[in-house]
Amino acid sequence: MPKQETPATTTAVEERPRGARRSTPVRGSRHVPLPVVVPLLFVVLLGTVCLAVSVGSVGVRPATVVKVVADHLIGTGTPAAVMDDQIVWNLRLPRVLLAAAVGAGLAVVGVTLQATVRNPLADLQVQDVGADDTLGALGLDSLGAMRLAARLRGAYALDLAVSDLPATRTVAELARAVEAARPVAGEGAR
Repeated sequence: MPKQETPATTTAVEERPRGARRSTPVRGSRHVPLPVVVPLLFVVLLGTVCLAVSVGSVGVRPATVVKVVADHLIGTGTPAAVMDDQIVWNLRLPRVLLAAAVGAGLAVVGVTLQATVRNPLADLQVQDVGADDTLGALGLDSLGAMRLAARLRGAYALDLAVSDLPATRTVAELARAVEAARPVAGEGAR
């Protein structure tokens, strides 16, 4: 009689689609509940805004910033000096609040983009690379050009200088330059 396997002796491997989340947290991981995180982050945001408003060519103490904002919002009756009031309420606070709003907007757009492409983290496969795409649009700056030239020299034994790369504006032109600089079989690097 053949031996039957019992459920205790078999191990089942859970198959999940790539990027799918586990239904239970990983052993040893700690998750802070959302109702705790959101108020904590809001307090951090208020503190950062207060510090950002207080920093500038004219120093304003954070306590003065709080006093000016409280006086304007709830009318505490303890006005600050006129100069501090003008600096905080009319100059710095609008700029800092605008910067915070722009940052929040960028965060929402980033989350929307990642949700649209169903990609939990950004990677290079979000944007397709074509032969007519410019290297600058693909993020090739001077440091990237040095790395690219070093990798091409190492991989293909090319005599390719960083100064040769600005002449190649697109991926196709870069491929032609690499093909032209490739040494003939049997010969070393030029």
